[in-house]
Amino acid sequence: MIVEISLRSLKTGLYIVGFLSKHELPRRRGLLGALRIAVLVTMGILVGAEAAAQVWLASHPIVDVAAFLRSRPLPYQNAPYWSSQFVQEMLNTQENWYLSDGGYWLPHDFQGKYFNVENGMRHTAYQPTHALHTVYLIGNSSLYDHEVPDEATVASQLQLLLNARYGTTYRVLNLGAIPAIAFQQLERLKSLKLSRGDIVIFYDGAAEALSVYYAASNDHWSHSLRTQVCGWLLQRVGFSALVKISCELSDQDIPELTDDAYVQKLINTAQIQYFGAIREAAQYSRSNGAQFYHFLQPHIWTRPLSPYEDELAANPYLVPKYQREVTLKTWANLQPVTAMLTRAGIATWDFTHILDSTRAQGKELYLNSFHLNEVGNAIIARAMFDSLYFR
Repeated sequence: MIVEISLRSLKTGLYIVGFLSKHELPRRRGLLGALRIAVLVTMGILVGAEAAAQVWLASHPIVDVAAFLRSRPLPYQNAPYWSSQFVQEMLNTQENWYLSDGGYWLPHDFQGKYFNVENGMRHTAYQPTHALHTVYLIGNSSLYDHEVPDEATVASQLQLLLNARYGTTYRVLNLGAIPAIAFQQLERLKSLKLSRGDIVIFYDGAAEALSVYYAASNDHWSHSLRTQVCGWLLQRVGFSALVKISCELSDQDIPELTDDAYVQKLINTAQIQYFGAIREAAQYSRSNGAQFYHFLQPHIWTRPLSPYEDELAANPYLVPKYQREVTLKTWANLQPVTAMLTRAGIATWDFTHILDSTRAQGKELYLNSFHLNEVGNAIIARAMFDSLYFR
């Protein structure tokens, strides 16, 4: 009986296999064939799209920060220091930052021909060996001046002016950092040991505008599936021209930055914090026997752009989309702060338009929305010097 059942089971199994072989397997082979064709077609489309993307990129090369700097843009045309070595050293120090325990950014030590950093400060050229007092320049990356060598920073240019007028009385320390909003500048100030006769200078504005831009951007990117997919692709196949176009060049739309109410809310918060930080910095400086001065810096959109500046502002690697609108709205809230600070008895100046006349003469000063070449820095340093009152 058991043998009979086993034989029947065997026959039934053989019948089922035969049936599948006759009817189902050919159908499966058809599905596999269709799948192979679909895969091949998809691969063909991707290969074709990649080839088209490569052709497009060849005729529209990406000018990222490194390529831009190596091209010797107009602000560098008469710069005696510009060279491939200078550019390479500049690029080598771009990521040279860490977040301190105090909540502000500091640069790592670095020694080079054009860039030198020690104890969290960019080197100031022309410093006297022994000085009676210290001028502390505290601000954002515009003050750190990553686009020029040590001797061409605002700090070094101010040091030259002080030397010419006061000899070895003052030394200037460059405490510029990226990024540094006014609150972070205040925390950096509190880490210093001030003495009577010292001078504290806050030079800012750019980081406040950028903080609004990046707050909205981060809010968007943290919820964007497309951005997360692009991040994954760029890490693994970033060499692909199709990925570069699809992700790097096309992922510029940030709907949050077109929401006026949302952006204005961020700006209002930045304005309140800006005023509070500067007022507290002035009080802290005075309570330690130092003078305090504040300067609102200029930006590229203070007048109609030149053809060079138009091209600069149109490059998303150098000037992100929406930065113009965010900057102008932020400045409309920061400029009234200077009047509020003046009424509060704080020495403050609005340098927003200080470069307009020079730019109107056809001189190119900007290397991005806020950073200047040595000519622009010299103008800022002179205006600072003329605004200071020396006891």
